[in-house]
Amino acid sequence: STQPAVIAAAPTGMPQIFEQAYNLRPDVNLVYRLDENGTMVYHYPESPGSTVGNDFSFREYFQRALETRDPLVSLGRISPTTNQPVATAIMPIWEADQFLGVVGTNLKLQSLSDTLAAISTEYHPEEQFQIAILDAGGNVIASPNPAQILTDFATVAPGVAQALLGGEDGSQVEVSEQGEETLYSYVLVPGVGWGVVIARPSSVAFATPQNFHRGVLWMIAVFLGIGIFFWFALSLRVIRPVERLADYSRFLGGGLPMGTGDVELLDRFSTRPDQIGHLIRSFKRMEVAIKARIEELGTLLETGAAVVSTLDSQVVLERILEQVERLLGVKQSIIVALDPERDVFRARASRGMSERYARSLEISPDEPTSVTMRAIRVGEPIQVRDTESDPSFAALRPRARAEGYRSMVAIPLKTTHAPASALIVYSPTPQVFNARELNLLSNFANQAAMAIENAELYARSDTRLQEQTRRLVALMQSLDLGLVLEDLDGKILYANRMVSELSGQPMEEIIGQPAQNWWQQITARVVEKTEGGKESEGKLEQLLAGTMQESCILPLQYAENLCYVRVKGFTVYDEARVELGRGQILQDITNDYELDRMKSSLVSTVSHELRTPLAAIKGYVTTLLADDVDWEVTRQQEFLSVILRETDRLTETVNNLLDMSRIEAGSLTLSQTACTLDDIILSAVEHVNRYLGRQVEIEIAPDLPLVHVDADCIEVVVRNLTENALKYSPDDQPVAVSASQVGDWVIVAVEDRGIGIPPDKAEDIFERFYRLENGLTRRKPGVGLGLAISRGFVQAHGGKIWIEPRSVGTRILFSIPIVDVEQLEKILHE
Repeated sequence: STQPAVIAAAPTGMPQIFEQAYNLRPDVNLVYRLDENGTMVYHYPESPGSTVGNDFSFREYFQRALETRDPLVSLGRISPTTNQPVATAIMPIWEADQFLGVVGTNLKLQSLSDTLAAISTEYHPEEQFQIAILDAGGNVIASPNPAQILTDFATVAPGVAQALLGGEDGSQVEVSEQGEETLYSYVLVPGVGWGVVIARPSSVAFATPQNFHRGVLWMIAVFLGIGIFFWFALSLRVIRPVERLADYSRFLGGGLPMGTGDVELLDRFSTRPDQIGHLIRSFKRMEVAIKARIEELGTLLETGAAVVSTLDSQVVLERILEQVERLLGVKQSIIVALDPERDVFRARASRGMSERYARSLEISPDEPTSVTMRAIRVGEPIQVRDTESDPSFAALRPRARAEGYRSMVAIPLKTTHAPASALIVYSPTPQVFNARELNLLSNFANQAAMAIENAELYARSDTRLQEQTRRLVALMQSLDLGLVLEDLDGKILYANRMVSELSGQPMEEIIGQPAQNWWQQITARVVEKTEGGKESEGKLEQLLAGTMQESCILPLQYAENLCYVRVKGFTVYDEARVELGRGQILQDITNDYELDRMKSSLVSTVSHELRTPLAAIKGYVTTLLADDVDWEVTRQQEFLSVILRETDRLTETVNNLLDMSRIEAGSLTLSQTACTLDDIILSAVEHVNRYLGRQVEIEIAPDLPLVHVDADCIEVVVRNLTENALKYSPDDQPVAVSASQVGDWVIVAVEDRGIGIPPDKAEDIFERFYRLENGLTRRKPGVGLGLAISRGFVQAHGGKIWIEPRSVGTRILFSIPIVDVEQLEKILHE
């Protein structure tokens, strides 16, 4: 009833649990679960008939379960599921103050009847000994006579039934309708409201006293004095034993305790050969049998509780062996299981065996003489009555002599998910274990199997859980987002790599500290002079307190860098929407801020780059169209040259924007031809010289191999690099363009002695719209697309572009792969 699957009434979890409970107790024929409305949810076995979905809320045990949290036992009845007489053991299931239903096990009343029948056979038929067990309603639930099962005992002995229902123990004589007297002795079974009744005809039970009475009357008629003597003898021989027997019956029923003197006196009476002595001996045998059965059941219940209360199979197995020793009186026992890694059976737990034996024991699964292997293969207990005389045990006889045992029994453990195992019990003398002992050992073996199965299933689920946890942690660590999780007390439970990088603290120091302290370290970096800096801390406090659902942006200062971090809070709930904790997601949006800044700069720059040539064009066109001035031809050509130059500048800006959009969209199309780079470089440099009016040094290695390129694109690359070199270097410093072959590549380099590029910006300058922040670059026109376009064109040809570190000036290189003749012919053919 404490298993989560049973509490939740989960159909996928209950079959295995109920099957184990069913197999554990041979006197159980049904295990089932009723929900809070009394509807059958599941029962095991599931066949032959099913009552799933039937309403059993009318059952008296269900009505009683609604009012108690203690286990209870129902009245005897016929089960509609198994069609057998049963009594039901019920355990109510409560969660806090909510009633969730019951778990029930139907106990076969036939098992109790078989036990009573075995007791009855010990009496001679002439004694007409009868015994029965009544439930709390006065119905017979166990009797050697099957016809009496579930009959009302009040129809046979109303006085006895009324006394038991009233909670009384004792003896009384009832007279039947035929006038026959019967002596009934009855006791209550504590805790369940059952009663045990023993009946014998008064004529048989008191045969000795009646004969004696007749003798006394005859002797009284003759000698009164002798009668008195015989009355005293009668008291000693009959009345006092009957009184002690009545006390003993109350003792068995849990009533008044018996003193030591009474027990000794009853022991003396039990040695008598008459019916009184025989009845006392029967009571004593019944006491021993009941105590043994109760002790066995209690031990099994304790062991079952140990199995479900811990996942440490070693503790459970040692407890099982301890209980085996206590109940069966054996001093040596061991549980062996298959070691999958070594493919041998080794000891999992032992009791009474030498440490050397338990440590060194190894049994091969193929060993033909092993009793344990035979038991596992056939699935039944295997006994060796005497190791010295059993010929099949000859090979293992030295081991038996060393450990001091002469007989043994191996019981296989019925495991499904765990390796094969067995319980082995040893005895120092030749012995055959009887059916009761084997049955008890089988029950213990089932308990051990459950413990091993539970440990194995837990290990498998734990392995899967650890693997899933590792994957989840790896996933969260690989996120570009920072993740902080805290419990309801505000303590940080988890922080990933990104959080560690943002805070500059190791994750080990972050986890476990109060979240408020950690956030104070973060907010200490907030730059208040930035836009929104003053408001960000207040918004963060509201977000961490859960009073604000929107995100907030923190401007944080790290050394010389300013970072913008967006913080978004959320609440963690379980499946029932119960709050478990809170969390925050931190996203570094510095690049987004930078992109917005560059876009704003782009709009301003592009507007300037477009407005300047348009203004010049408009100005000269307006001048040429003026009616009041007649311009000379040379002046008109000068004006038209300016208009043409500004138009080219305008066209170049628009083409750069279009090229960049095609590169980003991946729709750039190349028109490649086989050529050398000589003409491309010369054409690009000539164009630059024509517009900028400065000379460029050219150094091209002789006999450069052919390359397969789009000449226009590569010319744009050389022109962009050369223009940048001239634009950002003094007029009196040279700019050089060179080309040479290095392995399978043609390397083109553009070198100047200008302002240079910081090493940490060597990659950034190839990003679109990026321009260095210094006075010279701000004074030079441009939109920051030239190098980005150059990189796109070079990479489209399978090459790369990079900056070579320089102490003075800048040297930018790009590579183009060489195409051999065969490959070139193949390309041209295609």
